[in-house]
Amino acid sequence: MVTKAPLTSSPIPTTTPATFSTTTANSSLLNSTAPGSSLVPPAWIRNDFMRAVMLSMQVLGTLQAILIIGANLLLLAAILTSSLLRSRMRNKLVINVVVANLFVGVLGAPFTVDYTVREQWVHGCYFIVILIVLVAFVQNFISMWGVVALLLHYLARLLRYEGPRWLGRLPAWLQRALPALLIASPWLVAGVLLLPMIFGGLNRDVLTVWNDNACPLVLEKWAKSVLNALSFFVPAVVLIVLVILLVLFRHKQEATKEDVAPSRAETGQAVMSATAQELESCWVHVLVAVLSVLMMGPEHTFLIVRRGPWKHILIASVVIHFLSDMLPFVVALVWLLMLPDVRGRVKEGATKLWANVVSFTTRSPPQAAGTTSVTPVTFRDLHDE
Repeated sequence: MVTKAPLTSSPIPTTTPATFSTTTANSSLLNSTAPGSSLVPPAWIRNDFMRAVMLSMQVLGTLQAILIIGANLLLLAAILTSSLLRSRMRNKLVINVVVANLFVGVLGAPFTVDYTVREQWVHGCYFIVILIVLVAFVQNFISMWGVVALLLHYLARLLRYEGPRWLGRLPAWLQRALPALLIASPWLVAGVLLLPMIFGGLNRDVLTVWNDNACPLVLEKWAKSVLNALSFFVPAVVLIVLVILLVLFRHKQEATKEDVAPSRAETGQAVMSATAQELESCWVHVLVAVLSVLMMGPEHTFLIVRRGPWKHILIASVVIHFLSDMLPFVVALVWLLMLPDVRGRVKEGATKLWANVVSFTTRSPPQAAGTTSVTPVTFRDLHDE
């Protein structure tokens, strides 16, 4: 769980037991990061309450890493081992989100656990910057906008929209490159838009205490607000609008199907059955969109409105960040269970694996050279004689 508190987007706590404010938090951070020292928690963090919090973060972080990596690697294997599944644009967009979500399981959770065990950051300055940028910013951005792209792609297929006519007049090589450009666009936008904003919005006081051991990322208020909007609030609004449009269109489509005239019933059923064969259920994408908003919403809202005693803030922070960081596992599980082609591929792979296991365990051992095979005689054989 890489905590994304308002004053820092890193696994390094910067709150103090006193009433939380920008001044006290920055002072705590500056005092705990003297030049040439490792990033070590202040003395107040080592009481019984904080030890319990750290232990819970270790358990939750380990569980997160196992579930996120396992589910997303299984999803990747199901898609990448089938040429048919790899060729579908929807699955390419799914892979985009899966790769971003793996940042949480491979980088975020394990190194947060490492920090809570060691009680200090020992992996150097540049790595903590890369870790925070990838997990706290890029992953959120790619995940949310990736779900938006999946909903738009589903709506285009549902409406049988093939794009503007001018696309057909483009050179063949450019038409072939367009899907790759579409898939890469969230990453390109993240690099062009987010990275300059992150490094341009760094708190200048914190930059003075950066050293070879640790470089905590503490952002100015304007940078935090804009990044939160781009990474969550704007795509969340777009998702809500798209979900409403999708549900209304499906409802209208079902009503049209029921009211079709008897003379056109067969034609209407044929069109609907053809669409149903090509499309998965719309509720897959609706569920993923709703889960994305509900599970990430509390975290980003908490960054703005958090109030109360520091212990309550800390407990709420751990719970909310755990909920948010479980989203990569939940989304992968939804896709594994509810996308028919992916579910069928997983079932096929599991069947083959089980057959191989059974075949291996029941296979008789090879006989040594020069030995004679002896067939056992049963009671029935003796009786027949």
